[in-house]
Amino acid sequence: LLLCMSVEQLRCVLADVDLRDIYEEYLHQNLAWENFGFYVEVEKFKKMRRKAKRKQQAAYIYHTFIKRGAKRGLGDLDHATRTKFQELVDEDPVPDMFDDLLECVLGSLASATIHGFLNDPSFTAHVGDQFPHLHAENQKINAKSLDA
Repeated sequence: LLLCMSVEQLRCVLADVDLRDIYEEYLHQNLAWENFGFYVEVEKFKKMRRKAKRKQQAAYIYHTFIKRGAKRGLGDLDHATRTKFQELVDEDPVPDMFDDLLECVLGSLASATIHGFLNDPSFTAHVGDQFPHLHAENQKINAKSLDA
């Protein structure tokens, strides 16, 4: 249940362009960018209509994130998974070819980073900017609790 909540929270973060940029910076600072990068590149891949471009993007994703020793390799991929994607990339890549792996990656990303991000000052500052009246009320409540 907690993982489902974390994945849904992650999807909300990814859907908000401004918040997604803040989250990406958070991941860079915490050395956890690879899964996010995979997500971004797969989303680009899924939107491509031309087969040649899709094949090129699939190869980029494979070589950057999936291949053994990849520069931004996803952790914990077994040999069979890597081989499967190598074969799919060599054939005619279809838009949903990365979907199952993407779901695993999002689950891993959510469980490893979303709680920390939601408690990070960059997130709370963004929320404060978006909802200044709530931020001001929270400041008053926090000040009162410190006085007590």
